[in-house]
Amino acid sequence: MKVCFAFPMNEYMPKGDVLQFLTLLKAIDRKVNKLPAEQRNEHIIDCVFSYPFVNGQDGFMFNHVNFYHTNHLTEMITQLDRKRDYDFIFVRGRKESLDLLKADPDVKTKLLVLSIHYNTQDKQEMNEMLYLLEHVRLLFFQSAPWAHRFKTYAQYNGAAHHHLNQKIQVLPQYVEIFSKEKTSKIKRLRPLQLAQIGVIRTRYVLPMAIRATELIRTKIPQVFLHVAYPAIEANYKETALPLLQSPVVKDYGQLSLWQSKELILTAGIGLALIFDDTVNKNPTYSYQSRVLECLSLGVPVITTKTAANIHLLGKQYPLYIRNEHDILHCYRRLSSPRFYQKMSDTVRKIGKQFIYDIAIEKFWSLLVKEFNSQPEKTH
Repeated sequence: MKVCFAFPMNEYMPKGDVLQFLTLLKAIDRKVNKLPAEQRNEHIIDCVFSYPFVNGQDGFMFNHVNFYHTNHLTEMITQLDRKRDYDFIFVRGRKESLDLLKADPDVKTKLLVLSIHYNTQDKQEMNEMLYLLEHVRLLFFQSAPWAHRFKTYAQYNGAAHHHLNQKIQVLPQYVEIFSKEKTSKIKRLRPLQLAQIGVIRTRYVLPMAIRATELIRTKIPQVFLHVAYPAIEANYKETALPLLQSPVVKDYGQLSLWQSKELILTAGIGLALIFDDTVNKNPTYSYQSRVLECLSLGVPVITTKTAANIHLLGKQYPLYIRNEHDILHCYRRLSSPRFYQKMSDTVRKIGKQFIYDIAIEKFWSLLVKEFNSQPEKTH
C-alpha cells in the first residue's frame, strides 16, 4: 500500500492541528513497524509538508515515513504521484484538496480528505464541501457530531443516504501518553492545581478561569492556574497578556508536547473551557484535543457542555460548568480523594480508545478495506 499524506504546515508549533497530524503519522509508522518484514517492504508512506520537518522534532521520530518539504504542495504531490502511483493521497484541508483536484481530476479515486472546518452559514464554503463529497474517495471529520451535521446538510441538499454513509467517515483525534514508568516518576502538586493548555482564544474564556482560581484561593491560597500556550489569537493578544500577569496565574508560555503533558499530570485538574456564541458553533479540533489530552492521562477535566463533549463524555458528566462558581464547586468535589479517583478512572477509560496505538486500528482497517476493493493494478 502506497500512501501520501499532506498538510500545509507553515511552521511547527505544539498546538492541536499540528500535533494531531503528526500523532496520526506516528500511529501509522508504528503500525507499519509491527508488520512482518516482507509486508513492511510493501508499504510506502510519504508526507508532504510546507515546513522543513526534521525527524525527531519534539519527540516525533519516524522509521517508515519519508518527508518532503515544498512551498508548492499541489505540484509536489502530483509529481510524487506520477512517480509512485499512490493508492491513497490523504490531504488535510478543503482548499488544498480542491487545488489538487483542479490540477489533476483523476486523483479523485484515491483522494482522502480530512475536513477540519466548515461553516454552514457560508454558501460558497458549503458548495465546496459538497463538491468534495462528490469528487473524493472518502471525506473525514474529527468528531461524530461534526460528521453528522455535515451528513444532515448534504442529505438536505440531495445527497443519497447510502452514499453519505459510505463516503463520510470519522477520524478521531489521537493522543500519546507517557509510559507507566515515566508516569510513576511525575509527582503531583498538593493541593490540586488547575492547568489550562493550548492556544489562547477569546472563546476559551481565560478570564473565567482566573476568576474561578481567585475564588478557590480564598480558602486555599496555594492553588494557581497553570497556563501554557503555543500562541495567542492575534486580535486577543492585547487583552490576554495583562491577564496572564495576574498573581493567580503561573505563565509557562510555550511548552513542548511532553512538557505540556507533564504539567497536566503535576497539576491534577485540567481546564478546557469554550463558549462559542457564533451561529456555526464549531466544536473545534484544537479545543477537543485539550479534553482528550487530560482523559488519556487519567486527569479529570473541568469543561463545558458542547455537542462534541456530550458525545464524548455523556450528558451526565459531573464536571460540566457554566461559570466560575461551577468551577469552584467542581474543585471542591475533586478535593475528595475518593471522588477524584472515581473521576480519574472514568476519564482514563474514555481516553484509552483515543490512544494512538489503539485508535489507529479502525483507520488502518478502513485503508486496507479500501485498498483491497480497488481494481487490480501493479503495486
